Amino acid sequence: MKHSWGLLYIGGNACDKQCEQRMSALHRVHLALGKNQKRVHRLYLDNSGKDSIAAELKSRYPRVKVLAKPAMSVSAWKAQLDGVSAGKARPGMVFIIDPLGNAIMSYQPDADPIGIRKDMGRLLHVSQVG
Repeated sequence: MKHSWGLLYIGGNACDKQCEQRMSALHRVHLALGKNQKRVHRLYLDNSGKDSIAAELKSRYPRVKVLAKPAMSVSAWKAQLDGVSAGKARPGMVFIIDPLGNAIMSYQPDADPIGIRKDMGRLLHVSQVG
């Protein structure tokens, strides 16, 4: 994942209807990137600590990388994400992660996927890395 861009979704205690809708929207955003799809990975930050959620997500979204304990320090991610978002990072939010692993943009749970795609497209257009 390092040296590529990421679309990171903050998960909750379960992948509910809102989660399903957002994961589907992020899939469409990823497809809309066209030839730049290879430069972007979709990520799910599993904050639940339940193995069943990670397994379920991997079966439904095989190309989504699930970041869960202990493979990832969830608290370290949340600390960085809190700094980028205007307030506290919470379930349902989406973040753009740069190729160096830094969260550079945040979106509220109700953000328009078209805006996310446009921002991602602009970043990929001007970036020489990832």
